[in-house]
Amino acid sequence: MRFNTRTRFGLYPLSALIVTVACSEPTVTSAVPQRLGSTVSASSLFQAEIRVSLVFGDCDQAGVCHNTGTGTGHATGLGKIQLTYSTFRYGPLDPCATLIGTRTITTTAGSIFVRVEGEGCANGGGIAMPNFVWTVTGGTGRYANAAGTGTAESVVSSVPFMEHWAGWLTY
Repeated sequence: MRFNTRTRFGLYPLSALIVTVACSEPTVTSAVPQRLGSTVSASSLFQAEIRVSLVFGDCDQAGVCHNTGTGTGHATGLGKIQLTYSTFRYGPLDPCATLIGTRTITTTAGSIFVRVEGEGCANGGGIAMPNFVWTVTGGTGRYANAAGTGTAESVVSSVPFMEHWAGWLTY
């Protein structure tokens, strides 16, 4: 049985573990992430933990602020990574602001270029909680044909902070 519960990125939610009854027999179907109708292999599931040092930039008169940063960490299938970080914040984080930017993930084998879009919200106690959807836009070296998408989240109470990435990546 196929389910048509794809997200706006054409993926089945990872959290979907659906038990159905068909012809009086229970059937368990795990909705594995898919792209363009094909099953993603386990080797392309992607996770990263990145320690980010962020510089909060000045805001222009329209309230757009440019934040930059760098980070280091480890990613599934890539090993040790370096991250460069550029995000534009549209308005104050209290209560929430739109965040749009780019990331470059670099290894000894090449770089992966990523676009991020999301929202950052402050909790009123000086802690910001940005959450992004990321999409691979290209790459160099071994990652010249990279593709992928996923989410990134963090809790920023001080700098540096940890950013957690999850999704899928092929190259």
